[in-house]
Amino acid sequence: MHALAQAINHQGKLVPFSTLTDSFDFRALEPSLQAASMVQYIYEIYGVTALKAFWAQGLENAQNIIGLSAAELEKRWTIHIQQEKYTANINWQAIKNSGCE
Repeated sequence: MHALAQAINHQGKLVPFSTLTDSFDFRALEPSLQAASMVQYIYEIYGVTALKAFWAQGLENAQNIIGLSAAELEKRWTIHIQQEKYTANINWQAIKNSGCE
């Protein structure tokens, strides 16, 4: 998911976290993949308890959940997905045709 999010970022198609949480469009490919990477990041860095808390309390409570503002969380996630290990050639047509198999 992080490789896909990195590619989306390089295309200039990342949307602000608030857009993901306030008006999520399940039909849009890039925001769905971005959200998946965000969930993966929260799980990897902050653990399952934090992920459950975000699910129950929302992004607006990031400060209470992990001690960071939502903006700082977004900034750290964006830096995280830019790591070289997530650089990959993405076949967008295959994903659009078959999903993320």
